[in-house]
Amino acid sequence: MFRIRLPAKFATYVFVLAARGIYVLMRLAVVLGLPFVLGPAALGQFGTFSALVATLPMLIGLGVSQHVIRRLATTTHAPSFRVLALHTMTGCVAVMVISAIWIRIYPDVDGLTGLLVAMVAGIEVIRAAAYSLSIARSSIIRANIAYVLSVTGPSLAVVAGFLFFQNRINLAIVIACWIVTNIVSTAIALTVVTGDFRRAPQARVRWEALKRRYAVAVASSRNIYLNQIVDVARVYCDRIVVPLFAGFYLAGIYNFFALGANMTVMICNATFGQTDLPQMMKASANQAWAEFDHIVRVGLKRTLVLPVIIMAPLFALKPLAELVLKTTIEASLYYPLTFCAMLVAVSGSVADYLWYAVYAAHGERELAKTALLTVPFALVAVALGTWAFGLIGASLAVALTSAIVSSLRWRRLRDHLAGKTARLTAEFD
Repeated sequence: MFRIRLPAKFATYVFVLAARGIYVLMRLAVVLGLPFVLGPAALGQFGTFSALVATLPMLIGLGVSQHVIRRLATTTHAPSFRVLALHTMTGCVAVMVISAIWIRIYPDVDGLTGLLVAMVAGIEVIRAAAYSLSIARSSIIRANIAYVLSVTGPSLAVVAGFLFFQNRINLAIVIACWIVTNIVSTAIALTVVTGDFRRAPQARVRWEALKRRYAVAVASSRNIYLNQIVDVARVYCDRIVVPLFAGFYLAGIYNFFALGANMTVMICNATFGQTDLPQMMKASANQAWAEFDHIVRVGLKRTLVLPVIIMAPLFALKPLAELVLKTTIEASLYYPLTFCAMLVAVSGSVADYLWYAVYAAHGERELAKTALLTVPFALVAVALGTWAFGLIGASLAVALTSAIVSSLRWRRLRDHLAGKTARLTAEFD
């Protein structure tokens, strides 16, 4: 009898695709259900809250987590883990304070909802660190389970409000459910600590040594941090800036398309970027640059195709969009926004995949110096685009920024790999 044995990587692909399918359903429940239950303005607010929850932990993080986790990917180094734990807990408190203050600049956001959003942002710092650690330790399945659970709270609240509690649910309840599932998600992602790091040799913690290691980690992570600021401006500034120019109602219509593009980018990240990252890091550690280049080229080809496949059906869903948003969207607005969202999805997926490659190859130092100029460009482009051309201008600004970042990262990666290959050839000769 013949037995078919599937490669472990193929099984991981299948699981990741299934997990991301569930994730898409959860996000669709929010994108489609929230405006239907609470109106488009609620979707505009939720999009802004989601951007803050994603942005603030990255800004406060200083790139320390990514710097430390790159070492923890190959060994259970206890001092590095202690630095990660210290930084994560400090960042959690800082993010809660800053987010609570920042939300006050937006009108029509009540105090309770703002407080709950601040709590989500704080928990997200811990969850993101645990999630990245799981990915680095090749616990792809566990990390994706945690990731899916982190977004189920708002979706379940919207579905329950639609089916059982109509007119008795508000945005604060949706955010409260988000807190609950985010805590569960964090607990699952942290199991990598109990599984891998509790068995590692333990040593007495000395505060002076820990402070020195923390200072070194902050200084060493500056290039990673600068590149993260680039991604913050590229991905999230539109959902923070658009409500200031257009209000939460129009921002809700904009977020219908922006969140669709964002989900597509996340699917591509999980399907190709995060799955290929451990292999790219191992190839980089072994200086197998030909293998590294092959992984990147294959991943980029897939990353260019998948966003188009995912976003194409949106062109035929205009009646559904109008039903969900409870408003009429002119064809002259709907189809250009759909096309722009597809451009955002493609350029964003490529930019994120190239960041994984640059990060694995340790090539972020020179990239940070040139890519940092895209931060003011993104802010100005989104603000001017929204002011001059409305929602279409904002979407085009995001797509253009992502395309510029992708070009810079590709050129930096090629130069970096060429330098590594030339050095190896000289040593061999």
